[in-house]
Amino acid sequence: MSTTQRKFVQVIDLYTSHPAELERLLNRWRTSSLAREHIKGVELDRDESDDEHLVLEVEYDPVVMPSEPFEPSADAAGVVALLDRPPRFRASDVGADS
Repeated sequence: MSTTQRKFVQVIDLYTSHPAELERLLNRWRTSSLAREHIKGVELDRDESDDEHLVLEVEYDPVVMPSEPFEPSADAAGVVALLDRPPRFRASDVGADS
C-alpha cells in the first residue's frame, strides 16, 4: 500500500537589471533554506528570451506546522532590493507526490 503526500510548488517570476547578483543571492538562499524552511527543492532558471527575467521554482515539503516563528533571512531583503519590479507569483501547483 502506498501513501501519497500533497506537494506545493510555487513559481515566481523575478525581473532585475542585475541577474548575476540576484542569481548569486538566490543560490546562497537555496543552500541555507533547504535545511531551515521545510523546502524540498529549488530550481532557478533564466528566461532565454529575456536576460533580466529569472524564474524561481520552490517545492515545499508536505504541509508542516512550524515549531517556532519564521523570520525572513537577510538574503530575502537583498533579493527584494535587486528587483526592478515586484515578483509575480504564478502557477502554484498543489498535487499528489507518489
